[in-house]
Amino acid sequence: MNKKILLPVIVTVFLLVAAAEINADSSSLFRFGGTVQPIDNNNVRMAEEKVDIEVYGGWSKVRCEFIFKNDSGDAQNVLMGFPASMFGAEGEVPEIDETTRLRNFKAYDEGLEKRAKLEKSSSKNAQPGGIAEWYTWDVHFEAGQERKIINTYKIQNYSAPWERRTGYILETGAPWKGTIGKAVITFELMDISPSNMYEEYTEPKGYKVDKNKVIWEMKNFEPKENVILAMPGYWSIYEMLYGQNEEYINNIGIKIEQARTHFIDGNEEESFRQARSLLDEGVYGEDLYLCLLNYYRRRGNIDGFIKILKEEIAHLNNPNIMEWAEIFYPDRLEAEGISYPKDHKVEINNQTIKKLNDKEFQLSADFHDEAGDMIFFSSNVYTDPLTMDSILDDNEINIFGYKNFNYRVKGKLPEPYRDLIWRLEINDYYGNTEVGMALRPERIGESCYFYDGDVFTSWILKNDKLFTICYYDRCFDINEQDFRKTLAARLGSLVFKLGIRVPEGGFTINLYDKSVIDKLQADSPQNITLYLKDSEYRAKLHNDNAAGKSREESLTEWDWGEIISGIDPDNLDKMADEITIKILADKFGPEWMNVKPEISRAFIASVSKEPGKGGLYKKFADMSNFELREIAREIGTTGRWGSASEFKTGWIMFAVTFVIIGGVVFAVYSKKTRRDA
Repeated sequence: MNKKILLPVIVTVFLLVAAAEINADSSSLFRFGGTVQPIDNNNVRMAEEKVDIEVYGGWSKVRCEFIFKNDSGDAQNVLMGFPASMFGAEGEVPEIDETTRLRNFKAYDEGLEKRAKLEKSSSKNAQPGGIAEWYTWDVHFEAGQERKIINTYKIQNYSAPWERRTGYILETGAPWKGTIGKAVITFELMDISPSNMYEEYTEPKGYKVDKNKVIWEMKNFEPKENVILAMPGYWSIYEMLYGQNEEYINNIGIKIEQARTHFIDGNEEESFRQARSLLDEGVYGEDLYLCLLNYYRRRGNIDGFIKILKEEIAHLNNPNIMEWAEIFYPDRLEAEGISYPKDHKVEINNQTIKKLNDKEFQLSADFHDEAGDMIFFSSNVYTDPLTMDSILDDNEINIFGYKNFNYRVKGKLPEPYRDLIWRLEINDYYGNTEVGMALRPERIGESCYFYDGDVFTSWILKNDKLFTICYYDRCFDINEQDFRKTLAARLGSLVFKLGIRVPEGGFTINLYDKSVIDKLQADSPQNITLYLKDSEYRAKLHNDNAAGKSREESLTEWDWGEIISGIDPDNLDKMADEITIKILADKFGPEWMNVKPEISRAFIASVSKEPGKGGLYKKFADMSNFELREIAREIGTTGRWGSASEFKTGWIMFAVTFVIIGGVVFAVYSKKTRRDA
């Protein structure tokens, strides 16, 4: 008896990866000790395959139609099979990954339903990523006979808020005899426009688009690659149920799944009834609206479709749904003036923080979104930049469907007094992100405040190309511009003449008035009057917890760029020099911190082309950039410059002078002695 297995299958992204790691391409099954396992047979050819896949939010509905032909001169009895589930990718003793299991699987032979049997795979496949179970059925071929085999089922897609993937395995058709004569693979997108696909992750290339369908056509080919379709993410209804108890959320989730399942299973009337009921209760979920929109679309009821679309816009306004709807009825949407406002984003206005009483503070901000499609909101206040643990009392609010929202929340005042950092972020369906007042671009949405026991004072920021100055008190206002010019000249010269690479985002310099230093927490990274920190280390610090670093290690690393020094408005050159020396020490060696002031001052002045006096300044000023870099390395290593050569030259000159003078004296003395004799 010759037996063969049919393997093409729609799968999640996990299955697409796993298929390359197991023997899923084997094309024939035979029973072995109560299980099934592959065996080769080359008598039957796959002449044609037509695969139609309806892609919904979390699931795909699949119909596969195959034409097989027995090319041999003998009758063939073939045990065909379809992978029913896969083992998970982890664990020494792998278990079935239920997300890979086919649902509602049916097999038809020439229009007659076959009784498909669920059988376990042989033990050699009991490994991560292996096929765990098969649907099997027998097919009889007369000599030279063609037979039409149809399989239908549902499969769970890989689904997350940021991305969805589904696909179809073509490689498993390779073991059939010869090449595949013709294949047409069609994905019908039931909730997004093909223009929103992630083209860079969709494979293979060469597909065509027809309205809401993505189509691959192939002829006389040996299948060597699989089809992968990547799409935007699918936001869950649970994101909209902040403040509800767990029992309510679970109950709503079950009802939504029932409505969606009825539609996929073809019970569209019941799906319509349940979806309409939930929407009337105020559960505005995009998957519910899509059930109704697809219901009217399939029946050609344009008026019903437009009515539901307007309702969806009023309560949710997903831009993906809007572009999807435009595929079917562009003229009607234009006539009705229905469009998605693309040139917009969430606006954050009136962001303030204030003290309410001796124990509480309050945050407030106003949000506006013209499209009314705000979907994600995050607001956290923390005092410890290492853990970023929020100190807010309540941070769960529902902003879905609002065009305007007034945000108010209370928190407990920190003890002792310290900096507060407020991180605020809002996203909308179109992918726009708006953040609160930002300290730096790499610290998204953070606005920083100093609480002095009475009021909150926001950090004052002054940006330059090479650095950002941050300070609390207005006491430095009259000196700030001169200081920036002086420091810019120093840093610009270091970059140009010494080739020092500026950190991405530049340097950050925080200046504090001495009057507030005692009120800063002792172990705070901001407990200094002046410090320098590059953005790379700031970002690294924020990830220390995830990297498993201890608090002590993190604080040590934070001190990498620290300069502790008082603000001296009467000596801006000294302040700028201290920053410059710290950079030189980091780039060329730690001994720069111990070099004599006359050497460091002359070197910095000459590099910056500032007026200077003395022989050292003139020597440095006459040197090339290469010579200056070599001297910078020498100072960073030894803490001195030219000491050895100066010492040798000095002694040589002294010795030469001594010899010459001695020789002269000796000659005079000898001459006199001879004369006296």
